[in-house]
Amino acid sequence: MPRRRTKYEDLAILPTVAAEHVCAQKYTGAEWSMQNCPSNAEIAKIEKKRQAMTPEQIREFADICDARCKKAYELKVEWFQKIVEARGNKGRDQLYVWLTHWMTSYLMNPEGFRRLTAPVGFGVIGL
Repeated sequence: MPRRRTKYEDLAILPTVAAEHVCAQKYTGAEWSMQNCPSNAEIAKIEKKRQAMTPEQIREFADICDARCKKAYELKVEWFQKIVEARGNKGRDQLYVWLTHWMTSYLMNPEGFRRLTAPVGFGVIGL
């Protein structure tokens, strides 16, 4: 018998809560590969912006992330399915990586980040 699909609202991983958690953590640039890692100056700039986030900005960022993740869930996008189906903390940790990457985009170009809603991909177009 096939496993019944859980509703998005019943998932163990809550993207809104995870996004708020990411906003509360010191930014280190760890989500980047060694080849694409930002410079120490860029990391410091992003961290300064993260520290200056208002509660309203954190809420907006979390809401946008939740909407993107919900759309990915509805479309059964592979990256989000891997997060949902992962065992242990692997899915949560992978979600944190994506949310941290998204946070840098939000902090460096908020207007551009808000516009990236096309459900085509996950990092390039920004689901």
